[in-house]
Amino acid sequence: KLISHFGTLSLKGFGVDDLPSAVIAAGAAMHYLSETHHHHLNHIVNLQRIEATNHVWMDRFTIRNLELFQSVSQGAITLMDIIDYTITPMGSRMLKRWLAFPLKEPKKIEERLSAVDFFIDIDTHDLVKHIKEIGDLERLITKVATSRINPREVVALKRALIAIGPIKEFCESCNNKTLTQLASKLNSCDIIKERIQMEINDDAPLTISKGNVILSGVNTELDELRSLAKDSHHHLQEILERET
Repeated sequence: KLISHFGTLSLKGFGVDDLPSAVIAAGAAMHYLSETHHHHLNHIVNLQRIEATNHVWMDRFTIRNLELFQSVSQGAITLMDIIDYTITPMGSRMLKRWLAFPLKEPKKIEERLSAVDFFIDIDTHDLVKHIKEIGDLERLITKVATSRINPREVVALKRALIAIGPIKEFCESCNNKTLTQLASKLNSCDIIKERIQMEINDDAPLTISKGNVILSGVNTELDELRSLAKDSHHHLQEILERET
């Protein structure tokens, strides 16, 4: 199932060929998606293994007892409730992953803390504003891959891609190794961004059936039909004069 999906001869390149339980788990997940009629899975392009040597492994019992994410007591405050000041859903999910899989290697911990330390001493107002514009880009990309995105979300995607530009510039200009490495991974997808900007109305509705999604000048036939619908009296008058 996995080899067929990824179009490979084996799973060796993913580092899981010697982990039969992991292969079964990943294959079961793919099988479930196909059984529930999720046929557009092109956005799933990789398998990643979580290395036991790099993280502290906690079982469900430990996570529950530490009250990291939820508590058995009604109205209790969890650790996530206390420390989650993230401003996007993506940030919140990343923080949950970091909490669930704490790092073990001192070097990686120091790199992460150096980035945190850098932000403590600077004004982050403009950066926060740009990050808020990104919103939940992961969710939007998944909806694009499954052809379920609506016009308003396409506009949100454009705004997110625009916001990546200044964030990338900021990280590149920082004298911080972790942030400059992060900048090299950021791609504002200029071709996609410019095409949305040139073809989709900023005030696009939630559903395409309501119209006013495509900008004027993109399609001649569409412009003519819009003109007929908007100014039908004028066109009828022209027909009357011609026939007379």
